Amino acid sequence: MKTLAAVILCFALVAVKAAPQGRPVAPQQGQYPPGPPQGHPPPPPPQVDWGQCPQLEPSQQEKAAKQQVIQTCVQQHPPNFKDPRNVTRQEAEEHRNSITTCALKAEGWFDASGKYNFEKAKNEIIEKGLGSDVQTEVLKHHDACRSEAEQKFPNSYIQQVQLYQACMDVHISQTCRIQVIPPPNYRGPPPQGPPPQGY
Repeated sequence: MKTLAAVILCFALVAVKAAPQGRPVAPQQGQYPPGPPQGHPPPPPPQVDWGQCPQLEPSQQEKAAKQQVIQTCVQQHPPNFKDPRNVTRQEAEEHRNSITTCALKAEGWFDASGKYNFEKAKNEIIEKGLGSDVQTEVLKHHDACRSEAEQKFPNSYIQQVQLYQACMDVHISQTCRIQVIPPPNYRGPPPQGPPPQGY
């Protein structure tokens, strides 16, 4: 398994990695991607206490491999906004979805019929070797999150993945007691849950 966190927490990096750099967006639409003011270095990443699930911490090799997949997909699906200076939320979401779909396909997360492979996600949870009680709880949430995603979005596999991963993010954070410590001088809202490691 590459990393459970990479499987269940996938979309935030897309907004950063898939965006055209140096292209401002009108304030009413929100910056795409969000980032530091021009001329300022990006803030350091938050520190993570993985709590009862240190097995979830991705290795540097796993992070590099995930980033390479995303970069390849960005090259294959470059942004094509009508007005790069005024990117709409719909355009940003469509581009994120195209990168996400590409990355999931590249890592084999769709089965032969094009559906998200929930069984693969379940197997990787098991292979991660979490403590017995924690694994039992996580697998219970896996089944519930999968059921909710399939019921709410029976015909949209990307939305299924988004809901499933968001659902698992919350439950794993609570079950594993994961804490995210923001970088010094961080002025945004408190980080919630483990940091996204994938799409």
